[in-house]
Amino acid sequence: MEQFMKHFLDVLLHADPEDIVSSFDDDMEDDCEEEEEDSGDWDGDMPEFLERSTNVYRTRFYIVRQQIMYRRDSLLGAYLCSRDTFYCRTPERDRQYEAAFPHNQEKDGKRIPTLMYIRKYID
Repeated sequence: MEQFMKHFLDVLLHADPEDIVSSFDDDMEDDCEEEEEDSGDWDGDMPEFLERSTNVYRTRFYIVRQQIMYRRDSLLGAYLCSRDTFYCRTPERDRQYEAAFPHNQEKDGKRIPTLMYIRKYID
């Protein structure tokens, strides 16, 4: 069931299955703090707003990292929850965003709608 849901969300959200955290995953919080994977596209460190993200988009004042999680409980049933981190836009972050998504059809990307979300702001 877990694999089915992760692949279903992959098709639905165009996200990598390993980036989707579900309520079935053990030690979910520990997974977020494990060592970061190396990316060959970056010279040096990957921008923080790209690390462990399911979706990244821009608003007028922020670059937003979404981490989509699949949750299940007895009251609501199954639903998607988003852990959003809002990074203030700076010239450096904008440059990194442009380098990460040079071929976006929509320049600023789009938010993936979820039933619930948690927000955190970073300067």
